Amino acid sequence: MRMKIAGLLICLALPAAAENVPMARIYSTGNMMYEGDSWECIQISSTMGWQRYVPPHEPGLYGHDFYNMTISADQEGWTVDKARYARVLNGGHTGADARALSPYDGYKYDQSYPFGALLLRYKDGTTRALMREDPGGTSWDFGNDPLFDFRINDTGFGDNAGVLKICFW
Repeated sequence: MRMKIAGLLICLALPAAAENVPMARIYSTGNMMYEGDSWECIQISSTMGWQRYVPPHEPGLYGHDFYNMTISADQEGWTVDKARYARVLNGGHTGADARALSPYDGYKYDQSYPFGALLLRYKDGTTRALMREDPGGTSWDFGNDPLFDFRINDTGFGDNAGVLKICFW
């Protein structure tokens, strides 16, 4: 948000909750074998900026109360340049690809993480990358924060391809 006060242009940072962010696509839901346990999976597109997910919060034996998140290694992933670089998972482009992309670092959303890393923004505006990868899937305990925004670490979406699939339970 920009405000002009006495000839000065002031930019104010808005909390993530105040932004108009599109909702992430939910592609799968279901129940586990245990009473009351359920899951929900979303897709985060590489061709969009922030995409929001609000986990259901219905406490109780048969309600939804998601506290964990998994990014499976068994998926195609995404890339910041479909013509030049293979798809990656949440850790982003590393090694030779990262070195080749370094002249374009100005297009990263967050300079401290690799191109293609999965970024997570909490409702208070705090941003971090979810970098760990594990062939069996990686799980994070995220507590009871009711709003998350996800995006690829890139700002030039025209040559991107793919999605990352994230499941919550």
